[in-house]
Amino acid sequence: MRIILLLISFFFLSNTFGQFNREQTVYTNTPTCYPDSTYFYIWSNSSWSLNQKYFYTYDSNNNLTSQLNKIIGSPGPPWVNSSKNTRTYDVNNKLLSSLRQNWNNNSNTWVNTSVLSHTYNINGNATFDLYENYNSATNSWYYSSKNTYTYDLNNNLSLRLSDEYDTLTDSWYPYSKITYTFDVSNNLSSYVLQIWDTANNVWLNNNKNNYSYLNNSLITYTQQTWNFITNNWKDAVKQTLTYDGNNNAIVDLYEVQTPIQTWINYSKTISAYDINNNNTNKYSQSWQGNYWVNTYKYVYHANCFLFPVSLNEDLYLSNQILIYPNPSRSEIFIKTELNYKSVRIIDVFGKTVSMVGTEKSVDISNLNNGSYSIQLIDENGFILLNKAIIKSN
Repeated sequence: MRIILLLISFFFLSNTFGQFNREQTVYTNTPTCYPDSTYFYIWSNSSWSLNQKYFYTYDSNNNLTSQLNKIIGSPGPPWVNSSKNTRTYDVNNKLLSSLRQNWNNNSNTWVNTSVLSHTYNINGNATFDLYENYNSATNSWYYSSKNTYTYDLNNNLSLRLSDEYDTLTDSWYPYSKITYTFDVSNNLSSYVLQIWDTANNVWLNNNKNNYSYLNNSLITYTQQTWNFITNNWKDAVKQTLTYDGNNNAIVDLYEVQTPIQTWINYSKTISAYDINNNNTNKYSQSWQGNYWVNTYKYVYHANCFLFPVSLNEDLYLSNQILIYPNPSRSEIFIKTELNYKSVRIIDVFGKTVSMVGTEKSVDISNLNNGSYSIQLIDENGFILLNKAIIKSN
């Protein structure tokens, strides 16, 4: 089960912070494990409410091959299909295409919506992307947009040109241009986004992003917008990252600049990791003037996540599943209204040491004292709960 280095930055405040794209993503540690599912919660009425679920499949090379999104039906469960993405790769594990489909509740079928295809050069760098949308009335694909990429001598992306397709004239026209610069360590130091002015046939500055690093880890990112009155760049958004001792980004703070040029809090995300540095969950908060309020969170599940021992109520469906007592000498009890097909106990090495069906208790008396994880698995093989437990004397 594999990790998705999601551009989970991904839809967070994208309208506020401008265009996020794959070239901007900064990675810290390489994961040792990849999630098979993600649970998305929203903060409502002073508690977390499960809103969406994502399920992932992978090929033998750990390439993500599909992502299935399910949402809560109206007025509540059961879960219903929403969308899915299917990906293909070449022999070099380069992404060739990504097909998006939405679920049609009336026909109970998947309906094509868009497809993205990629082309690479001999160095393995993406040189061309083509976006196409699907016309369900004619059952045919039509062009939407395309990107062309250029690289420097160090194979760093130096330029991205984006064109949009005009279906009325059957022709392409310029839309945006991004110019990238890198430091001596090949870290992205800045990029400038410009938008094509069709009336005057010139490129107009839109926003500029500047990045600073410490030991090659991104510390600060500042976005500036172009002021057409004063003809200069003005600070707009600042992102500051904090890392733990294993170089995992644990706090991602966003600030915005006020008209009097002072920075104020806007939002932040807080991430947690297992003992092997796999990202297990992250949640977001928004600033309300003098205090933080929860907004949403992602919880990632994988068989191979190894959780540190904690006797505190954990994040995983904690308001729907009760595991007790913990620690326990002989038996663990399960209290929940959720349907599950099996219960699995895993040791700190990821080995399954006990497996039962739909029982409401698990005998752990024969296990050695120490730390384990208990998992509840549904009929589709997906993990509903992954919680640390302790076998004691």
